[in-house]
Amino acid sequence: MFGLRQGGFFGDSVSATLFPQTSGGGVRLRGLNARDWRQHADHLQRLTPEDRRARFHSAIGDAAIQGYARHMDWRRAFVFGVFVRGTLRAVGELIPMDDPERATQRAEVSVSVERPYQQSGFGKMLMLAMFLAARKLGIRRLHMLWHSDNERMRALARDVGARTRCLGGVMEGVVMLPGHDMPPRMAAAAAADAPAADAPGPA
Repeated sequence: MFGLRQGGFFGDSVSATLFPQTSGGGVRLRGLNARDWRQHADHLQRLTPEDRRARFHSAIGDAAIQGYARHMDWRRAFVFGVFVRGTLRAVGELIPMDDPERATQRAEVSVSVERPYQQSGFGKMLMLAMFLAARKLGIRRLHMLWHSDNERMRALARDVGARTRCLGGVMEGVVMLPGHDMPPRMAAAAAADAPAADAPGPA
């Protein structure tokens, strides 16, 4: 479903059957690459202090966000963005955890959604996109981390069938992707909620 290119991104569109077009919302999903780093940074800077803490597990300022987006290793990171009328409003990041010289089996996933667009199904849509990318890459184990008081991430982890455990004040969710099977609850939820997706141009 995805074609992986040299330099790290996708050549083919995500199936429109999994991401049906929403009516009149101007919403689309596409992969991001290094040319999108400023939009990525702008999105993260629009997060509230609480949402920044939820995303990065600590307080973080604008300068640190600029550095994070600008210096991301886009050759290894697989990043998706949800655009609403041309503005990036939600991001999902899939970061392989294993040594790049070995076959990758694990990755960390994270989701950030700007406050006015939370509870719009964007988190589920991004998770499904990352699940599809992980399958293409041969990744079988996805890790999610969130603070124990983050009810939205707790609900998202439950929706995707993650097994959770408490690590101090941080919760960890693990999603196993056996073979080519998609967690049924995730596929059903995304098919109901998510808008159409477009592929990026060459990196």
